[in-house]
Amino acid sequence: MDRVVGNWLRNHTRDGEVVACIFRFQSMLWVREADHNPIRSLGFSITAGSIPPVNDQVWLDWTDGAFSSLPRERFDKATQASTVIILTGPHRKGPAALAAWLQPSGGAVGITPAAQFGAFGSGEWALAYRGHRPHVANIPTVLTVAGLAHLDDATVQHLGPLVLAGPLDAVAAGAQRIRTLGGGAVTQLSAPEH
Repeated sequence: MDRVVGNWLRNHTRDGEVVACIFRFQSMLWVREADHNPIRSLGFSITAGSIPPVNDQVWLDWTDGAFSSLPRERFDKATQASTVIILTGPHRKGPAALAAWLQPSGGAVGITPAAQFGAFGSGEWALAYRGHRPHVANIPTVLTVAGLAHLDDATVQHLGPLVLAGPLDAVAAGAQRIRTLGGGAVTQLSAPEH
């Protein structure tokens, strides 16, 4: 997959265009594209033993005993400096839920789908986006049902508006929990787990 994405970058970007991507591709693309595209990290965070500030995240998931997230401030910094953004999966830090939101809605916040590699949500996949002065503040927090399952009730009560993503029956149950506890408005989104 790294070769295919690297070839796409070489054929669809100008020399020096900055690419922001998740850690999985960062080193592989850097080796292939360092002479063509500077590669930057999107700023993933892993938090074990505590709950990160949910409303300060663009994406929040739970895997392997820890929260995986994209802090809004880091994501904003990375995307403002980049013209191409690449998300990949499946893997434990694969932001499939964020990708599922960006595919239909990213253009409204300046992150427009540009290319798809592999079948999203089925086997290995990568999605490339073009950044056009992204408005990261307008991206809702995308919380997975796995992430929600590891939030205590007090945290859920203080959730702001968010997108809850995962299998639809689990999303519906999670949305009901948030409503019952008085959390913010929930938009339900069907998304692969990784």
